[in-house]
Amino acid sequence: MGIWALAGFVGSVTGPLTGGLLAAVNWRLVFGFSALTGMAGALWSYLSLRETGTRTRERIDWPGTVVLALGLTGVLAGLSYAVQPYGGDVMGWTSPATLTCLAGGAALLAAFCLVELRVPNPMFDLSLLKIRPVAVGIAAELLGAVAGGGLQFVLIIWLEGIWLVLHGYSPDAIPVWAGIYLLPLTIGAVAAAPVAGRLADRLGAHWLASGGLLLSAAAFAGLAVLPADFAYAAFGVLIFVAGAGSIIFSTANQVTVIGSVPPTRAGDASGMINTLRYSGYLLSVAMFFALLVTGLSGTLPATLMGGGQSSLRPLTGPFDSGLTLAFALAAGVFVLAAGISVLAGSLPRARGRP
Repeated sequence: MGIWALAGFVGSVTGPLTGGLLAAVNWRLVFGFSALTGMAGALWSYLSLRETGTRTRERIDWPGTVVLALGLTGVLAGLSYAVQPYGGDVMGWTSPATLTCLAGGAALLAAFCLVELRVPNPMFDLSLLKIRPVAVGIAAELLGAVAGGGLQFVLIIWLEGIWLVLHGYSPDAIPVWAGIYLLPLTIGAVAAAPVAGRLADRLGAHWLASGGLLLSAAAFAGLAVLPADFAYAAFGVLIFVAGAGSIIFSTANQVTVIGSVPPTRAGDASGMINTLRYSGYLLSVAMFFALLVTGLSGTLPATLMGGGQSSLRPLTGPFDSGLTLAFALAAGVFVLAAGISVLAGSLPRARGRP
């Protein structure tokens, strides 16, 4: 599980570095590289992966698939409208489009739960939520993704829009150096991944999951008090800790959830936790962006009126306000997720598992 979680994390974090190197040559190469990499991965998986489990033929849950897709689309569209100005407000939380999309999306997600209780082969087997470690682990996964999924998004804005410009990097070099300066995030994950799996087996996965969340909370709290024009050593240490905390939690939580169900239901549990994780990532980006805009709106107009247009440095104050708000709230959500994760208790022996 540690190696599996590491592969996905490293791939997502090293993407900016690869993209920066390609964009320095021609930005269109980023999309060509993505297409070629995807095709190579598809071919490799077809040639190398072998089925080892017991396959059972089931019908696709089309009603659940459609309702879930529409519900998530509605919520995410509503959040997208919410961060746009409306009327005289800097945010669009009161706009008809926002309210309609959020209400409609929430109603469809509620309807999805009812659909899944009635279809013969549900995409989300809600009966698994009767198993306490599964319910708790999935809730912690969603909260952890909402709290930390937007980190890379914010860090790239921070580096490319503020820090690298203040330190005299040329526009052509900024994408490459942003990826380089984010490497401690990947290094933290690489360092923690081999240890996380072993500790999960020895100490108990739910305790390790909570510890990973608290480690992430500490890193985000540190980022919240870091000035926009930071000293890189402190920044590097904090994102190293954030990467380590993320991989520790992801590994241990996956072990907790999948290890709590019978082997024949492992696919169902894995599908549920991954769906909620990536939904949480999207919600996190919207949340971070909304909080940044909220923080900026309180101080940016006065800064601009005071002559901030002529230099980027005066704008670091308003940016600090937005960062502090976003990271402080994320740290609080991590602590809440850690408290929930503890409720998983010791891992029970699932029926059908030797």
